[in-house]
Amino acid sequence: MLVDAQKRYWQRQNIKRALQNQAVFLVERDRIRKVEDGSFVVYDKVYRVTVQGGRLHCSCDVFAHYKVCAHTLAVELVLRDRRVKP
Repeated sequence: MLVDAQKRYWQRQNIKRALQNQAVFLVERDRIRKVEDGSFVVYDKVYRVTVQGGRLHCSCDVFAHYKVCAHTLAVELVLRDRRVKP
């Protein structure tokens, strides 16, 4: 049982690390733009990231499953960096 819990923990950590790396790539390549309705479009496959109830949401399948994705992390990095004002 402990081995299964450790395995799940490391799988989550690997997913998190991969998403963070992809988010940094998206930000560095300037692949995020803010649109008129206040949402963000991520260029790699034109995913829409919106703010709903104070939280970021994305239209991609990864977000639907994990409730986090590289697109939301990238928008979060951009907002934190204050290159785009919310």
